[in-house]
Amino acid sequence: MQLNAQTIHQIRLARLLIDALPTGMVVTDSQGKIVLINQQAESCFGYREAELRGTSIETLIPEWSESDDLSHKARKMSPSHAQPLPEWKCTELKRQDGSIFPIRFQMASMPTPSDDLILTQVSCLLSDDPEHKKVIQAERLTAIREMASGLAHETNNALQRARACLELLEMDLPQDSPSLNLTGRISEALDDLLRNYEDVKSYASPITLKLSPNINVAQLCQTAFDELTESSSSKHTLVIKSDASCDRINVDVAKIKRVLQAILENGIQASPDGAQIDISCQKITFHEKDAIEISARDHGTGFSEAILPHLFAPFFSTKARGSGLGLAVCRRIVETHQGTLSATNHPDGGALVHIVLPKNLEHR
Repeated sequence: MQLNAQTIHQIRLARLLIDALPTGMVVTDSQGKIVLINQQAESCFGYREAELRGTSIETLIPEWSESDDLSHKARKMSPSHAQPLPEWKCTELKRQDGSIFPIRFQMASMPTPSDDLILTQVSCLLSDDPEHKKVIQAERLTAIREMASGLAHETNNALQRARACLELLEMDLPQDSPSLNLTGRISEALDDLLRNYEDVKSYASPITLKLSPNINVAQLCQTAFDELTESSSSKHTLVIKSDASCDRINVDVAKIKRVLQAILENGIQASPDGAQIDISCQKITFHEKDAIEISARDHGTGFSEAILPHLFAPFFSTKARGSGLGLAVCRRIVETHQGTLSATNHPDGGALVHIVLPKNLEHR
């Protein structure tokens, strides 16, 4: 079959347009066999088009067939019914030379008179690309949330049964029985289990802010400290130095108080009894907007160099008890406020934690 000059011109023009696209394109038939790839996709994966034509797209993207929803839905998208494009998926893939790189990809149906083609759009990411980190974090949270939801019923039932059996056992024991010490330890272990489970749920759940306007930062810090220490025998003191410009900020009071208490509690535990915890507050410019920086310093030994990079990582803890999610949840709360939470060591000793919050955050 001979093609006329106009058809040949259109084919060449289409090819030029595909190669000029800023993102990679991989076109497959309905069985997942590669029909063509553009130059951007060649650069991403390190293959030439001639090496891939006719091979399975799983050579490039193994996840293509692992999810029903990706390839199956792409095939089922009807050309006669406008539908939104599927969400971008983020993963890490392997180049021809064996190196690993992060990538986003998205599939959509491309019906033709002879066959339904599937267009896979790919975008290579830098490992420190904020978008890559954001998508990976979202997928991690979704996985944790699904796991926590699946375990919720079984966990609650198991805890209730264990508590009921423990109470029955304690009723049968004499008041002076040495075994009561063991039942007390079991009860503490059950409390730890429940607390860790609640931490996982809290970490994975979406955070919704209830903003209160014109909150006095120094007062909020003092309240957080007072509530934290009122039922303990701690002799630590809190010293707050605050600029006049720090007196008003829009925050979710309960959530930011939780962040402050987690930081203060760590500082108290790390410092000698009776030591001073210092908090300073100053107005700064953050992303070209007014912001408040709260800095909390303890007088303990500070963070070791091995711990600092992992301090806010989920499930990382230096404590014998705990889920390792406390500071990870705190960072999520601060980031939901469009701020930052970081930590370092003070030059004169002790740990130093910085909270940066936009001064005039509004509901979105």
